[in-house]
Amino acid sequence: MPLASFSIKAKSFFIIALLMATGIIFFGTLAYKDHLEIASFLEVSPLELRIECKGQRYEVTQNNTLKFCLRKDDNAKRCEIAIHNLEHAPQTNHIDFSFRLNGDLINPDQFFGILQIHALPDKDEAWRCPNFTYDIIDGYMSVYNRWDALPLSKTVNGTCINKENSIKGRSLLPEAQKMTADQWHNIRLQTALSHQEDGQTTLDFNGLEPQNHDGANIYNDKRMPYLKLGVYKPTPWTHEQEEICVEYKDVELSSRQP
Repeated sequence: MPLASFSIKAKSFFIIALLMATGIIFFGTLAYKDHLEIASFLEVSPLELRIECKGQRYEVTQNNTLKFCLRKDDNAKRCEIAIHNLEHAPQTNHIDFSFRLNGDLINPDQFFGILQIHALPDKDEAWRCPNFTYDIIDGYMSVYNRWDALPLSKTVNGTCINKENSIKGRSLLPEAQKMTADQWHNIRLQTALSHQEDGQTTLDFNGLEPQNHDGANIYNDKRMPYLKLGVYKPTPWTHEQEEICVEYKDVELSSRQP
């Protein structure tokens, strides 16, 4: 029977078992189980998935959600997964889910993020701010998009949208949205990724009027960007913050023709 006829979950078990048996890759027992469980939950191949979390503060819960936590005493910037399955325009990437936050969300000075679409720089190019970010600061969430048509981004003043840099950007929400602990929010991102005019981005947050943008939305890189979910906090832990958690459900990650 051809492999294409099996489900995503069955394919995941088959591929990992084959690679381990042939000695091409080896995971520890726990990492092997985690990759399969998370890949099955997201309906992606485990070969597209990378876990970046100190202390294994992530789980597929009994309520069929995917949860990540980051603590101050982890001494780490992130508890995330990276998923390498995005497609270039004209394919449209669908990144849809509901999420809720808990922990110490309110900090007036320092941000944390719960989603990134991150770029891979070309040779001799600096790492730049992600193409897409869902950022929370002082209990409010903003969504940003950044792009650049130049083959090598000009980053003489930091690595983001600053004076004398070539990186451009926009906010994808008309205003920052208040986040309340343990409240579910729904967010749908549909984007045809391109550094040219055939790019397209639509964001729908909690049923508000969708925000539509045509044109460039990624950097002019040789490699495709990739998706990250989880808690990312490169900023200091201040104002008595000790732990931040994010939980995802009803996740759809897919690419299809428009």
